[in-house]
Parts: sequence; structure tokens; C-alpha cells
Amino acid sequence: MKRFVLSIALSLTLPLTAMAQNGPDPERSATKRVANWHFLSLSGSQLNAKIDDLNARVIDLEVVNTSPIRYAATLVANGKPHKGKWWWYSGLTSAQVNQRTA
Repeated sequence: MKRFVLSIALSLTLPLTAMAQNGPDPERSATKRVANWHFLSLSGSQLNAKIDDLNARVIDLEVVNTSPIRYAATLVANGKPHKGKWWWYSGLTSAQVNQRTA
């Protein structure tokens, strides 16, 4: 029983220790509400248009249909505190993904 309690205590304190050393993630600790959107069925070109029109970035993406390919996507305004560099591609081979991420 003592080992079990100690294990739980360690698992609860280790993430807090790591966060204290690196500081809190400003995006995850933000409390100010920002614009966000959820779309249920978009083609890749429609999704790209939404990203550009809304100055947004994808925070969740799911393929909901494969023929033709359709995506469900959640976007967030790409401004503080959520501003970040990101990218997304569709239809690449694993070699092409490796080339772009190397």
C-alpha cells in the first residue's frame, strides 16, 4: 500500500516540478477567450481558404471521408497567445513528409 501511495504522489509532483523548471506554457495557461471555429466537412482547398480568410491555424484535424477526402477541423485565431508557426499537407508519401520535416 505504501508503494502505491508513493507512486501516485510522485506521478502528481513530477509534472509540477517540470513545469516549474520550464515555466508554464503560455498557450495552455491563457485564460483570455480567443476566436475559434469548428468545421465538420471541408475539402482540403476549402480548409486552406478558411485558414487564410480567418488568419487561423488548425488545432484538431480528422479525416471524416476518404472518397472524396473531407476533413473535420477545429481552428483557432493565429494571434497571441495562440500564435505559432505550423503547417499541414495532404496526400504526401512518407518520403515527402520526411523531406519537408528534415
